Amino acid sequence: LIMCAIEKVEPKTLISSLIQQHQYAEALSMASQFNYQDHAAEDEKGILDCCYKHLWSVNCDLDMLKSIQDDGYIIDIALGLENQNQKENRELSKIRDIWGEGLKRCRKVMQEKRGEDI
Repeated sequence: LIMCAIEKVEPKTLISSLIQQHQYAEALSMASQFNYQDHAAEDEKGILDCCYKHLWSVNCDLDMLKSIQDDGYIIDIALGLENQNQKENRELSKIRDIWGEGLKRCRKVMQEKRGEDI
């Protein structure tokens, strides 16, 4: 006699497992299927940033960069772009978009600190 039990598996567990296996695109796909970003607790949302950051660093995909919630990371990328651009020879439109995203995040951080619109 063989018995099998099926338990409900939490999306966070599945996503974390995929990240540990370095399957970042699959983890994001799984998160999308479960609407994880919308239903995750605030402290759990950073788990997807790991995927976005990795895919940004590997593919220089601007959509991945814009999906990162860590404002400081985006600002650091934008500020460090001058040195990186000399090595990677990025196209001007991509540089403009990255700096624009960095500026947007700077404004957001300043707004949060001041508690007013900029």
